[in-house]
Amino acid sequence: MSATLRERIGDPSWVLDPITEIKGVRNAVILSADGMPIGSAGSADRDTADKIAAMASSLQSAARAAAIEALDAPEDSPASTITVELEAPPKKDSEERTVLGRLTMMPAGKKTNAFIVVAYAPDTPMGIIAHAMATQAKKLGESLMSVSARTENSTS
Repeated sequence: MSATLRERIGDPSWVLDPITEIKGVRNAVILSADGMPIGSAGSADRDTADKIAAMASSLQSAARAAAIEALDAPEDSPASTITVELEAPPKKDSEERTVLGRLTMMPAGKKTNAFIVVAYAPDTPMGIIAHAMATQAKKLGESLMSVSARTENSTS
């Protein structure tokens, strides 16, 4: 019997808490590649985490496919980090740009089929978020790769 990704990760707070403790982080979600939420922290309730996971999975697939096509890259090229920056609608007769916030998504280690997604305020430095995400993604990836994906029943 295969252990699910959620069972293998356990309580996701050890991954997400160091990220959500950064000033300006609104929420963070761990999701599987097929869009299933594994855990969330911050202001995301269950329904919001479900929506973020499903949409982020689609975003990752679409961005990866577009990049492969645009760069004439091999089909099996993985996407690394994707960041979306949202702006407020422009005010009438103004070209002033107001950033509402950012969402960054990155894989949680190689061959894990898990991603971390973080939404944060526009004044939160992207480099700090990226560093924290990379650190936690590495820890999560190492943890997932060190835990057996199979549970074996011994009969004696």
